[in-house]
Amino acid sequence: MSALSCSAECEIYFKDNWVDTPLHIDDVAFENDNYEKYIRLNYINDGSDLVGIQCSRDTFGYLQVFCYHKIKKLSLGLSDDIKEFFDNIDLPKDIHSKDGQQYPTQELENGYFVTLVQFRIEKYS
Repeated sequence: MSALSCSAECEIYFKDNWVDTPLHIDDVAFENDNYEKYIRLNYINDGSDLVGIQCSRDTFGYLQVFCYHKIKKLSLGLSDDIKEFFDNIDLPKDIHSKDGQQYPTQELENGYFVTLVQFRIEKYS
């Protein structure tokens, strides 16, 4: 399986299950002007390894979830909600995620605060 399929699985899961805010997926048109809060997904491919006698391929990367809110404290709270949501996900059995790492909240010039939560994703074939 490719990094693209790994990214797609994560995006599909969020689209089907995340209802707390609008969802922006990178490379898909999105207007945020009217939202108090929203999240943005970005998948970064980190490579793949050949493993085992069967020469199966493990793909790994990072799912970044950017949590945007007009209020700093609530941006941080939204990132906590994302960590809890992703800790309880039911991805296909060949995809595994590691605990999310939270980064400090930053103030943006457009009036939003953003907090990043990053998850390591591993897909076994």
